[in-house]
Amino acid sequence: VYTFALAGSEREQESWLTPEADALGTTPRQLLRWLRTTGLVDSIDGVRERLAALEAVGTSQAIFCLPSRTPPDALEALAEATLDE
Repeated sequence: VYTFALAGSEREQESWLTPEADALGTTPRQLLRWLRTTGLVDSIDGVRERLAALEAVGTSQAIFCLPSRTPPDALEALAEATLDE
């Protein structure tokens, strides 16, 4: 699986996407809505659940991309959702 991914609250996600949305001439909410149609965009627990569902159908590898201009906090939240403790 190769896809966009964001893990966090909707408020966090919109905040993280503001610079990219501005650069694209759209709103963070519209960008977030589009990302949800093409990637793993959910709460930390939601991303974990979606990954488990992918694993259950045989997915053995996943490559995640963060949207451009996202801050380090977005990467930390994604790591929390995807890496074993």
